[in-house]
Amino acid sequence: MEKELNSNLVSKILERIPKNVKPVQYIMEVLGLSSESVYRRIRSDICFTFNEAVKLASILDFSMDSVIGQENKTGYAFTKNNISHSSNAFLSMMNQYSNLIHKKLAAEESETTIVLNHMLPVFTVYFDTLFKFFYYKWIDQTHEVSLNTPFSDIVLPQEIVSLQKELDFYSRKISNIVFIIDQNVFLMLIKEVQYYYRRKLVSDEELELLKADIFKMIDFTEKMTQESTLDSKEKIFIFLSALNIKTNSCQSSCDGSISSYFWLYSVKPLVTHEPELYDQHKQWIKYLKKHSVFITHSNELMRAEFFNKQREFLNEMLNAQELKY
Repeated sequence: MEKELNSNLVSKILERIPKNVKPVQYIMEVLGLSSESVYRRIRSDICFTFNEAVKLASILDFSMDSVIGQENKTGYAFTKNNISHSSNAFLSMMNQYSNLIHKKLAAEESETTIVLNHMLPVFTVYFDTLFKFFYYKWIDQTHEVSLNTPFSDIVLPQEIVSLQKELDFYSRKISNIVFIIDQNVFLMLIKEVQYYYRRKLVSDEELELLKADIFKMIDFTEKMTQESTLDSKEKIFIFLSALNIKTNSCQSSCDGSISSYFWLYSVKPLVTHEPELYDQHKQWIKYLKKHSVFITHSNELMRAEFFNKQREFLNEMLNAQELKY
């Protein structure tokens, strides 16, 4: 059955690749594979992994349902390991982040504005324990595990670990991004960790590891405001909003292709390419930016106060009292 589904996938890929493009070369560039590895997948000597299949489906704009078919809607034939439904959903959604990053890196001209009131999983890929916590929170929220499953019982599937490392590498190369962040952006994350700790699902030792990772994340963000870069030579611009931000969103333009992303939940965004909605979103971001303070290479006092306050929250993390801003 796996080979049959892989053959369906290959047919869909070849159908969607432009006629003037060599399919093997195209797949090599998209997936970073050798020509022999691509040929083996096309011949179904081996199957595409779920990660590879989702990435190709996203870039070539076809549905995985059209490949899997109605008779196997809940199957996951493209994974090497038998991972759970929620794990596959998490992997699929992280692939959306990966595709957005690759699209931005490939574009000759691109602009991206990200508005945050809480941290997204893609921003935790540099911190192993914190990334695992987001995965744990996801499968807990999707009822994949029992209500009282401890954090220590969770093991990240290898496909997700591999994608995490890929995102870690490529996300450091992106540039020309504007961030508008809520003044409580780290506090939300701290409270979530604290919630699972109070339920005794996170141990003292795990809490210390998570605390260390959040410290690293705060330091990492502060460093961006001081150096305005990740590993690239281009700049990252960070604004601190004076208004409360209700939900995460992102506006992206890559070589004329426009997209707006809205996160009503913690992981999966709603996406629109409609010009009218994109323009409305753009106007809202302009309004928000007017009520924000630019803290990249400027407003040193406010910047220091903000990041020191986040560290104070974190230092109180072991206390049983509710944190308040």
